[in-house]
Amino acid sequence: MNGEILLVFFIFYIIVMYIILNISLYKVLIKENKDSFLAFIPFYNLYLYFNYCKLPFWTFFVPFLNLLVLFLSPYNFCKNFRCKNYLCVLAVVLPYLFLPYIGFSNLMHKDFSRKKKFLT
Repeated sequence: MNGEILLVFFIFYIIVMYIILNISLYKVLIKENKDSFLAFIPFYNLYLYFNYCKLPFWTFFVPFLNLLVLFLSPYNFCKNFRCKNYLCVLAVVLPYLFLPYIGFSNLMHKDFSRKKKFLT
């Protein structure tokens, strides 16, 4: 009985975190004048996130390296959005709070261009 409740809670938690991160990436893409619907395509949203982090996407698929990259990617993401150093370090500790923070704030990416880009 307890295992079933824990499993339901875990699945609910994963779905809520997935929705929060996709909506945050959606807001980032709107700010960057890119097609925002791309945030809801599985694996392509991860590819976009890694592009904003300036990390190679293939590192996500290498065992043990992916753990390091996923741990450090919030730092790179915040750094590329011109956050202060203490916020970047805090993003490593609380990554699910900082993607929404960047998505809903006025922070712009370092390489921001006003042109609308499709599938980049």
